[in-house]
Amino acid sequence: MRRRLFLGAWHVDETGKGYVRYLRIDRALYASKTAYQKIEIFRNELFGKVLVLDDDIQLSEIDEWVYHEALVHPALFTHPKPAKVAIIGGGDGGALREVLKHRCVAEAYLVDMDREVVEACKRYLPEVHRNSFDDTRVRALYVEGGEFLKEPPSEFQVIVLDLTEPANSLSNALYSTPFFKLLERTLDEDGVAVFQGGSALFFQKEEYSFPRFCRVLSSVFPIVRPYLVGIPSFGSVWSFLIASKRLDPLEVPKAIIARRLKGRGVTTRYYTPSLHKALFALPKFFTESFETNAESTLFPK
Repeated sequence: MRRRLFLGAWHVDETGKGYVRYLRIDRALYASKTAYQKIEIFRNELFGKVLVLDDDIQLSEIDEWVYHEALVHPALFTHPKPAKVAIIGGGDGGALREVLKHRCVAEAYLVDMDREVVEACKRYLPEVHRNSFDDTRVRALYVEGGEFLKEPPSEFQVIVLDLTEPANSLSNALYSTPFFKLLERTLDEDGVAVFQGGSALFFQKEEYSFPRFCRVLSSVFPIVRPYLVGIPSFGSVWSFLIASKRLDPLEVPKAIIARRLKGRGVTTRYYTPSLHKALFALPKFFTESFETNAESTLFPK
């Protein structure tokens, strides 16, 4: 699990065991301790504004658009018409911003247990949310993700899990078999769910196991597709994962993706129809880890 240390006006991020990165705090913008977690927002000359929750970097202005486009668009373009979308977590509004680019989305639920995170991001990170919270299609609910799924307002076509890292105690329950079953029940028959899964490089040395995550999720969903994206501010190649009842992101032709992108009026800086399928081409070390990685206790039955 990553932790932060203090050294003068520097944020010191322990990305992996024995590996730390220093980000200079050029200007402190916000700091607070909520009922759930610690929030910090500061400015760095290179990375721009940086959001930190419980000492872990959640986003930076320089590359948040890479993370949020990679999280949202492969899943939403896999579905032919995602009208109702839920985002669990995502209090910074970046995933919501990308979801709302799809004209076919009629309702977007933002479900975050910590209202103070949302309010801080509304005020200090307008470059990220771009007033997405004010869109008339948005319903913001301040409840825990599992509680939301126990009595959802309707079935959803897509659910985006923009959570803190799986090793974070706040998110543990949302990377469990009971939660995955709630998720499966809440999606419609063509439903798609997408997760961020943490570092693809350092999971082997931490208690969290991405291969274990995939195996447990595969016991609930018939289609599970991991993919990787480089996120500079996270100091690692980052893992993502799409789970679906019926729709396979690998089987959506490039021409269909291009047609959907144009028809929905979506503009992007990172994601493209050509990139869609390429995201799922995995390096050898990563595919081998699914066979060799040890079992983890993070996923209760």
